[in-house]
Amino acid sequence: MDSSAQERQRIQGALKALCAARGYAGLETTEVCGAAGVSETEFHRHFADLDECFAVVVEEGTAGLLAFVGGAFLEFESWRERFRACAWALLDYLRADPEWARLMVTETPEAPPRARAAREGGMEALATLLDLARGEIEDPGSIPPDTASHLAGAIYSRVQLAVEADGLAHGEELVPELLYVAVSAYFGPEAALEELEAPRPQPGGCG
Repeated sequence: MDSSAQERQRIQGALKALCAARGYAGLETTEVCGAAGVSETEFHRHFADLDECFAVVVEEGTAGLLAFVGGAFLEFESWRERFRACAWALLDYLRADPEWARLMVTETPEAPPRARAAREGGMEALATLLDLARGEIEDPGSIPPDTASHLAGAIYSRVQLAVEADGLAHGEELVPELLYVAVSAYFGPEAALEELEAPRPQPGGCG
């Protein structure tokens, strides 16, 4: 990684850390520069302002999350196994970068438009993944068309609460809850109850 890329990475890391510690509202460029060890001139070589820096952090993190979760999805054949793998991958990704997790789920709803657009794109991707369950039920038309978007919002809100409460320290308890909600909507309560005891899928499960 060249020095310019390292500098950019330090700036983004400083912004994530400051947002995790005290939030984005009221954050000043000078604070980020101080934490990153760069001048304001160096900061502006990479970003027009803090809003752009924040948006880039959200966009890059969201793209990484979607790629990571998508990889887990492709390891399996049935929708329930696929979504189970995705839920665990989501937990792994957020735990690996807790500062980004906090920035994403607690700060982005109040963030500038570009960052909110990235968040909404992630929500739409989740809704698309959820709605693939229609392909495995007998009567796809029996599921209201907005079910997936409502489920995506509910999952996001539940993850947000968990991040705010304990930083996903009890994430293993959260995953079955998310699976129960999603599976219940498409396959009914009996199938959803099975998810509460389902083991974590192992890679290579598509056989």
